[in-house]
Amino acid sequence: LNHIQITVPPPGVPKITEEALIRHAQFVCDQVVSYDDAGYDDDDESDDDWRKLITVPCMRSLISLAGTTLSKRKVSVKKEKESKKKRGDGANKEKEGWSKATTTSLVSDIFETFFKDELDTKDVTLKGPKKLRCGVCEPCQQPDCGSCANCKDMIKFGGNGKSKQSCVNRKCPYMSLKEEEEANYESDDDDERDGNLSNPKPKTRSLKSGKKKVEWIGEPSHKDDSRNNKKKYYQKVMVGNEEICVGDFVSCEANEKNSPVVIGRVQFLWESTYGQRYMHL
Repeated sequence: LNHIQITVPPPGVPKITEEALIRHAQFVCDQVVSYDDAGYDDDDESDDDWRKLITVPCMRSLISLAGTTLSKRKVSVKKEKESKKKRGDGANKEKEGWSKATTTSLVSDIFETFFKDELDTKDVTLKGPKKLRCGVCEPCQQPDCGSCANCKDMIKFGGNGKSKQSCVNRKCPYMSLKEEEEANYESDDDDERDGNLSNPKPKTRSLKSGKKKVEWIGEPSHKDDSRNNKKKYYQKVMVGNEEICVGDFVSCEANEKNSPVVIGRVQFLWESTYGQRYMHL
């Protein structure tokens, strides 16, 4: 829109504004669809990439703001060519067998060692969900022509039905817009997930004794007289009415809600320079 506004219009043509673009949005969308249809060829392009310009972000925004209706695809009549690509691939494709399981490296090594002959090592490409039409636009309501390559492959027209492609006159234009928007949402989620992984927030978990009284039992077993940290290590401590020694197993409740109880073995008991008492599990 900025490029259109700064472009000098021809003599006698008023300046194009945002209101003018919205008012003529239907004409612009029809021209873009017509341009895409002119470059579409059944033999040269697949069913997934036949629409290009209508799926760009600026066109999707214009369709959303103006509420335009995409017209019927006007594909020029071309001479049908016998397409051999992707025909032989579908004939020899085997159906998917058992579902695959995700295992750890240890379990995978065990299965590959003891059940080597029982595992299916064939790589099976799983199919995604079937594309759904809108069912309300003009192309969706058109009948199958019966003369294009996709119709000739259908069972009702005497074909083998292996390609499973819809008629070229029934290509839903809204399907491409929906796929493009879903792809953008997935890319945004991936970027956000990558950002969270690149900058993880450090989680600190502090364990406190609560209202229980803590007292050391006996003299320190040894002292750390380093310059910065002067610690006193003990072998026993009295927490409330329970005596805990180095090597005992204890359960500690974290301060965070919905956090599981931590069970660990006591490795060290020490007191810092400032009189704070710690337990290392």
